[in-house]
Amino acid sequence: MRFLPFLLILTLVIAACATQQPAPVPPPPASTADQIVVQTQPIVETTGTIAVTQSNATDAQAELDALLNRSVDRDFSVTYTVKVNGSSAGTHAIYVKGESVRIDDRVIVDDQVQESRNLWTPDSYIFCGNEGGWSCFSLPVTNETQAPENMERAPPQGVTVTRLADTTVASNRATCYAITYQNTTSREEECFSKEGILLSSRLTAPDGTLTMTATSYALSVGDVFSPPAEPQAMTQG
Repeated sequence: MRFLPFLLILTLVIAACATQQPAPVPPPPASTADQIVVQTQPIVETTGTIAVTQSNATDAQAELDALLNRSVDRDFSVTYTVKVNGSSAGTHAIYVKGESVRIDDRVIVDDQVQESRNLWTPDSYIFCGNEGGWSCFSLPVTNETQAPENMERAPPQGVTVTRLADTTVASNRATCYAITYQNTTSREEECFSKEGILLSSRLTAPDGTLTMTATSYALSVGDVFSPPAEPQAMTQG
């Protein structure tokens, strides 16, 4: 399975779980991994206090695309801390095992903590909210309720990617890229594990910054796909 790495997805998830009643996660935005305008530059890696410059610029498009392809059909779990303009905004967690997906969000809104959980299995979609107690609802899997990474994506427009220095996140070596958008001042910095899983992301926009940093990352996932409460069956109107 392949998860989109960009924080715009997280923004949609946070918006969904901040409502009075939990709602399905909206479709994710277009991936920038497929059609990318490439702008390469020398890579500077810092080891201790010595900066080493790689004179031959890499092909950022091919490298990023190949890295993301490593995450396809891979089991993993990752938990992130989320900050808005430097202040804690909650946590975001993803669990993938085979065809099952779980996404948890714990969001701080006006000093109040709200929790949501979305569960996808091959034959059902369950969304849950916790406001003084968990409540869950189930829907059959359709094009509107399938797991985010299976959504059809439109090609990106005006995206430029450049290679950045590697770093370490959650005790894992991470490969990093900068992503900019045409006709905007927004900039995104994304760092991935060697398996192609997002470990950190920082979105800088005119109205502020949004960061997501992994605190735990694993390639084995247990049986964590049961809902926290008995789901009530719903039909789509």
